[in-house]
Amino acid sequence: MVELNKISRIIGGGTPSKQNDEYWTNGTVKWLSAKYIGEDQSVKGFDLITEEAVKDSATKIAPKNSTILVSRVSVGKFAFADQDYAINQDLTAIIPNEDVEPKYILYASFDLASRISNDAQGIGVRGVTRDYIERLEIPLPDIEVQKRMVEEIEKEEVVITSNKNLIEIMEKKIEGVLSEI
Repeated sequence: MVELNKISRIIGGGTPSKQNDEYWTNGTVKWLSAKYIGEDQSVKGFDLITEEAVKDSATKIAPKNSTILVSRVSVGKFAFADQDYAINQDLTAIIPNEDVEPKYILYASFDLASRISNDAQGIGVRGVTRDYIERLEIPLPDIEVQKRMVEEIEKEEVVITSNKNLIEIMEKKIEGVLSEI
């Protein structure tokens, strides 16, 4: 078992001032808040901010291949960064060291997100601290085992997706037959 801070860099973010329209007009930097983290561990959208907004605010860039956890408000969700994203204060990015398979952290986050959700505190705004996340532990086999585990999980995900699609097709067929009755 190893603490996340021993195998990754952990960053939080911020929100550029909404009072400054220049930060939110003609931007090129993709910026995330918790509302863009989907239940299926993917990014579902983003806002655009300017480079100036990044420089002048507490937002930070979660680089491609990091895992982004919702650590405040709608805790328990997480996503894999398929590209670079600036993040807000409700999100925490885990940026794995070179000797850690990035998607291994993603799959370990099913457990991490559950622990965060269970341990979140607060009345109006529930959350956990960055220090709490840094001290979370995960099992860490050697890099080759991590890669094999990720490969196996991704193979199984393909089968699951195929089966879900087949079920959807069959349900539509059944609906069609029932509508003729």
